Amino acid sequence: LSTRLKQRHLPGAASPSSGFDRLEDSSRPHVDPSQLDKETVFEWFGLHLNPARRIEFMCGLLHMCQPLELRFLGSYLEDLARKDYHVLRDFEFRANSPSDLGVLTDVVDPVVRSKLLVCLSLLGSDSRECAGILFRILSHVDPQLALLFTMASLHPALHFHQREVVRGQLDKIELSIEEERRQSQRRINAQVKSHIPQWSS
Repeated sequence: LSTRLKQRHLPGAASPSSGFDRLEDSSRPHVDPSQLDKETVFEWFGLHLNPARRIEFMCGLLHMCQPLELRFLGSYLEDLARKDYHVLRDFEFRANSPSDLGVLTDVVDPVVRSKLLVCLSLLGSDSRECAGILFRILSHVDPQLALLFTMASLHPALHFHQREVVRGQLDKIELSIEEERRQSQRRINAQVKSHIPQWSS
């Protein structure tokens, strides 16, 4: 498994192991991957991962697939996506229109941020010009919007160096959040310890 992962891993793509590493972040007890069944994995994926982690994990799994598996999955995904084609057609046109993307500059506005998520979801893999516009917009967005930055760091329409820049920003934020979590846990432990009665010998 590790050999195949190294062979299939592409720069800027998330390793699927990162998703399993985050099993410990859920409220469920640690489970040995060898003991996981499909229902357990489905439940973990559907109930315990946020949208950014879901996308990251799925992209990592796809990079582990063999060429014929990818072609089959491509056909399967195409059929699933066809069901929403008419609903999303106008949005997809706007997502791949430089003039429409150019007006999404007020990144403080939650509506604009929502539109950016839609645009990244519907951006074509060969829409380089639009990808460049989105990349410039992201330079003014708070990196703590994990889903937006995760999608951008994995999107094939962005150039390699653009994905690397976005991934670097995301990694820094994740490290700071993790450090903040550790400090918070240390403070909680210290408070608990201070309330434990000290018995004299």
